[in-house]
Amino acid sequence: MERCVDGNTGNTQFVFVKNGVIGTSLPLDIEYTHDNVAFNLGFVAAQLLEMAQRYYDEVKALKDENARLSGRAKRPELKPSTIAKQDRDYQQTKRKRTERKNPTKSTLPITQTITLKPQQSIPEGARFKGYKSFYVQEIKMSVHHICYRRERWKLPNGETLLGALPEEIKSNHFGPQLRQFILYQYFHNHVTQPLLLNQLRELGFSISSGQLSNLLTKKMPPFSKRKS
Repeated sequence: MERCVDGNTGNTQFVFVKNGVIGTSLPLDIEYTHDNVAFNLGFVAAQLLEMAQRYYDEVKALKDENARLSGRAKRPELKPSTIAKQDRDYQQTKRKRTERKNPTKSTLPITQTITLKPQQSIPEGARFKGYKSFYVQEIKMSVHHICYRRERWKLPNGETLLGALPEEIKSNHFGPQLRQFILYQYFHNHVTQPLLLNQLRELGFSISSGQLSNLLTKKMPPFSKRKS
C-alpha cells in the first residue's frame, strides 16, 4: 500500500490526491479483512473512495470547461511543498556552521605541570623509567580587585596632577576581561540580564543592575590587546 507524506508537516496522509487520483494509505483489500464487520467496513470505504474519485473528476472537468469558456488558463499542477524538508536542511547546515571544532588534547597548551612520586617508598635497585603523562582539563575563575594608587601632585600654580590610568581602564570601574565576559555571556550565550547580574554577584563582583545595563548598552572603551 502506497504511503503519502505531507510536505508541510511530515505526517502521513490517510487520504490524498496524486496525479488526479484519490488514494489512501490504509489497506482496503479483502485479504486484509479478518471478520464480517471489517469486510463490510472495507467494502463501504472502497465504495466511498470510488464515489469521491468520480465526483473529483467531474468537478475538475467542470472547472476546466468553465475556465476554457471564460478565457482563463487551466489550473496549474502544484507540486507538494518542500518547506519542511528545506527547513530541516537549513537547521542542519546552521548547526554545522555554528558548531565549534573540538581541539585534540595533544594540541592544548600546558598551563601547569605537577610531578607526582609514588606513595610507597622506592626500594633499592629500582630504575627510573621516565614519566607517564596524565592530562586534566580544568577551569579557574577568580575575582581580582585592583586598586590603582594614583600619585597626586600639586603644582606651584595650584593645578593638580594625577597618575594616568591605563588606556583600557579610563574611568571604567570594570576591567576589560570582565567586560568581555559580560558581553560574551549576554550576546553569544543569550544569558538574560537578571541571570547575568546574579551570576556576577555569586562570583563576588559588586555591580548594580544599572551598571550592568550601561556595560551592555553604552559604548565601551577599547579593550586591552595585552595578554594576561
